[in-house]
Amino acid sequence: MNFIRHLSDVSKISNQAVGQKVKKKVIEFTTIPSIIPVTAKFIDKSDFSNYSSNIPDHSVKQSISSYSDSRRLPQVPTDIKGVDPEAYFGLTFFKGMNQIPLLIDNDFFNLKFIPKQHFIAQYRKSNIAYTFQNHGGYKLNDPELEKSVNSYKGRYKANTFFMEKLTPFSTAFGRIRYRKLLKRLLFNAVKEVEDKNDPKALDLAGIYKFSFKRVPNTSEEIDRCQGDLLSSVDKILHHKQLQTKLIESYRDAKFKNGDLNNLRSKATLYNTVRPQRVPGFLPKYPFLNPKPVRRR
Repeated sequence: MNFIRHLSDVSKISNQAVGQKVKKKVIEFTTIPSIIPVTAKFIDKSDFSNYSSNIPDHSVKQSISSYSDSRRLPQVPTDIKGVDPEAYFGLTFFKGMNQIPLLIDNDFFNLKFIPKQHFIAQYRKSNIAYTFQNHGGYKLNDPELEKSVNSYKGRYKANTFFMEKLTPFSTAFGRIRYRKLLKRLLFNAVKEVEDKNDPKALDLAGIYKFSFKRVPNTSEEIDRCQGDLLSSVDKILHHKQLQTKLIESYRDAKFKNGDLNNLRSKATLYNTVRPQRVPGFLPKYPFLNPKPVRRR
């Protein structure tokens, strides 16, 4: 019994010793010293003389983006932007827009050009902008196959395959892919004019309005689309009859039914509140005339 009691006493003493050591360590790690030694000095500009930073210096006036400069053409395909949603609506429904002649009407798309002088072109986001309509298209991207699908009355007619739209424009992937392709082809056409140092090259500024029909699949079909776009930009610059029609279209439509004032009141000029106060601010619509126009 005495031996067991002795072991119990030793165990208590040992546990107390361990507990005191743990408590001491906790105090050391959690206690804030009353006096913190100050060994650092104040940092000044000389300490960063050899330090380079990618943070922009907002005290220096930033240059305008290339795509929003009226004196420059796009340098990469992504420099071709879109338009305001209200301007997109106006390109389809404003009176007088049907007077703008077609530049291209092939198996894959048709194209209209709205010159930079047209009032609706003020609401473009880049010097050369484009819009598109995804409506239409053929099932399986072929008119003959669409007829076959529609006329099929066999045992598999109730299959979910025949219940789908089956057009390339019915999926986001198909629409995005086609838009990227036409943007690249349009950029190539404009770039070729710029590389030739054509003095009229800046007359290509404006909005290119595409309406999609089919998606070119083969290299021959893509080359055909590229050739049509090359001929279209040449027409804009050098076809006098087309130039006359374009001038008439924007002169006649300029103040019709107060469209300009309605568009200005509905357009989303800023995405945030007072963005002009943010360093490096660039206007959303760099070609917009700041002065409102009175309705006639």
